[in-house]
Amino acid sequence: MAVGDIVSGSSAVNTALSFIPALGVEIIITATGAYNAWISLENATGVGHLFTQQTLPYGVNANIKVGINNTNYLNLGAGAIGQQNFYTGIQIK
Repeated sequence: MAVGDIVSGSSAVNTALSFIPALGVEIIITATGAYNAWISLENATGVGHLFTQQTLPYGVNANIKVGINNTNYLNLGAGAIGQQNFYTGIQIK
């Protein structure tokens, strides 16, 4: 991957999803989507919720601007039964 590339991913049904870029890579997350699940920015040990968006009781597509790297990464909780979560963004470093 290179600077300017689009990155995106989606979880399997009913499965949490973490996106941790490679060391030295930085990404700006521009949108996330969830249905009955949390979206958070966590630290490398996975214990510090820095950003949480509760999405009850409806699915939410959030247009956000959150920078992530190998230390502070995106985590999407497992969605409601039969649902998936997603993220999209652009690599800046």
